[in-house]
Amino acid sequence: MSSFVLVPGAWLGAWVWERVTPALESNGHEVYPVTLPGLADRADELTPELGLMTHVYDLIQKCRKLHLNDAVLVGHSYAGAVVGAVSRREPKLFRAQVYLDTMPLDEGKSLIDGFSPNGRKKFEDALVVSGGARVWPMPQPLGGQAPVEGLSTADLEVLRIRGTPHPAKTFEEALHGYIADPPYPKCHAISCVEDENSASVEKSEFLSQYPDWTYHSLPICHWPMLSSPKQLSSILLEISKD
Repeated sequence: MSSFVLVPGAWLGAWVWERVTPALESNGHEVYPVTLPGLADRADELTPELGLMTHVYDLIQKCRKLHLNDAVLVGHSYAGAVVGAVSRREPKLFRAQVYLDTMPLDEGKSLIDGFSPNGRKKFEDALVVSGGARVWPMPQPLGGQAPVEGLSTADLEVLRIRGTPHPAKTFEEALHGYIADPPYPKCHAISCVEDENSASVEKSEFLSQYPDWTYHSLPICHWPMLSSPKQLSSILLEISKD
């Protein structure tokens, strides 16, 4: 039996894993879907100071309190930055770090560092102030900022209704602070936004760059916890046996 810690991406909360959790639990695993501070059911924790490191240290504290050992830490989209940072700071808690259509962020870097000039301008133009904090509202329609292929109309409506503004500082703050010595948990990538015909090519190119990683393909939706929960659960169960 493994423990899974499921960390959602931007605008989302623990609720987004509701279709994945039952399959993992029915196979005997403990599952801990996470809501990060300032989002969803923790929206009242939003402050102007809430940044990327707030999310990192909050997740570390949660995992410590759970007394995890040999857990599987999963991050979707934005949460790749959080999962990577936590894995480097508390490596003994986890057996695997899983990047669901995302990648870890390098220490000393911020997420906005990876934006193109045009992408940075769109991000900054979209920011509003809520409760004294700068936030990034979920774009409407969502397809302008994140790929929505594979989502049903009902799924898009769920995201529209349940998505919450995301703290801007989490994209602007660079990772910093203490890092533990290796070894770090084994890395897995689950690639979702790709053409099925090019999957083998993308896998080959990925593994040539990251030979120590394990690569999984799950085309063709960036939000597989909504569009393909059974397939995503199967991959996570496979990872738990590795």
